[in-house]
Amino acid sequence: EVRVIRRDNSIRSFKDAQGFQKLNRPLKVKRAEATIHHYGWVKPPELQQAKQQSFHKLWHSDGWVKNHVGTHHEFDYSAIDSLKKFEGNHPKVIQPRIANQNWYFKHDIAKNKLGLKAWIKLTIEKYTGWLPGEYKNYRLF
Repeated sequence: EVRVIRRDNSIRSFKDAQGFQKLNRPLKVKRAEATIHHYGWVKPPELQQAKQQSFHKLWHSDGWVKNHVGTHHEFDYSAIDSLKKFEGNHPKVIQPRIANQNWYFKHDIAKNKLGLKAWIKLTIEKYTGWLPGEYKNYRLF
């Protein structure tokens, strides 16, 4: 994923903000030798549920959202497909957020619900660095 871009008014987000384009062409990018932590799901269950409902309303009817995402107030984390326990130190910038957390997340990684196809793809990526079928809206140089 492209995570950092130069400030340039000709660069626009593209397809669910998954990537970026410059003048309707994929960006030429460099690989960053950096660890990037993703904390987009680190929020109380009620805020995560609201985020899911809002996101799906962009693409689906209210009826679809009600049937597939639900109307409950807290997000159900039990459907998470794969996680592993984080053993490192959190970056300083996120530590106050974690310290002030007023909810508890517990997930048994033995119950990860990764299907066979996803397991095969992730295994290939783990050993080769290539994720079959991955959409890339950029070119490495």
